[in-house]
Amino acid sequence: MKGKLFATCEDEGGRCEITFGLEPTQAAALVASDPRFQPYPRDRRGVILDAAQVTSWSEVKALVLKSYELVKPRSAKKAGSQSTSRRAARR
Repeated sequence: MKGKLFATCEDEGGRCEITFGLEPTQAAALVASDPRFQPYPRDRRGVILDAAQVTSWSEVKALVLKSYELVKPRSAKKAGSQSTSRRAARR
C-alpha cells in the first residue's frame, strides 16, 4: 500500500488523532459539513478526527472500512468479490 493513505492513529499534542483516506469529494464534504473532521494537510483524500470527539464508533468503523476498500491490494479485491458471489449463489 505504498503511497496510499489508509488509516493511522497517533498522539498529537496530547490528543489521539485518527487519520484516514476517503474519496476526495467525500473527504471535502466531511470537512465542510462536520467540525469534528479536519483536512489532512499532506493529502486531499485524508481527514483527521480527534478521538475525543467521536460520537459513534460504528461511524468511525464504516469510514475506516471505506478507506481500506480504496487501498486494498487487487488480490484482496478479487477474493472479496468471489466470496460475495459465493454467498449470493448459496442463497
